[in-house]
Amino acid sequence: MRRVLSDDPATVKPQFPSQILTCSNTNKVLQTNKTEFDTEMYSEIALDVFDQFDKIGVKANQTRYAACLIRLAGHDLMDYRDVGGVMSGGSDGCVNLYDDDNKGLDTCLDDTDIQAVYDDYCDKVSLADFIVIAAESVTARTATNYNANQQFANGTLEAHFRDNFRAGR
Repeated sequence: MRRVLSDDPATVKPQFPSQILTCSNTNKVLQTNKTEFDTEMYSEIALDVFDQFDKIGVKANQTRYAACLIRLAGHDLMDYRDVGGVMSGGSDGCVNLYDDDNKGLDTCLDDTDIQAVYDDYCDKVSLADFIVIAAESVTARTATNYNANQQFANGTLEAHFRDNFRAGR
């Protein structure tokens, strides 16, 4: 579903990831208690991202999928701004998609269908945390030593990411 600039509000290009990755179940409310988010939740999200990645099948499309999620997280992390002497930004899920540096992120997010994974967790994890988890997951999944039979085993990249993740963006 490609969006283009126009006067029609239904086709206006989104400015932020939250306009693409939405919580489609309007009855869901994000739980703000950080103690409810744990390594088990991280693992569930990561496994769903692994599964979606694997179902893509075609290597070139898997590469585009991984690149999009990693690029989004990277641009989100680097998105610091000094607004009247107050620093804001970082991994907060608020990437300005109108910024020239972020061109194409809206299209690649649509193409990934990561929305299908986010739908299952949008009431349990913030969009900012989800973006980080998705990027870490595809990084671990595309690592040369990834082993589908040893996911989250001691010493694996996916275990390192999971065990060092701190929710609350």
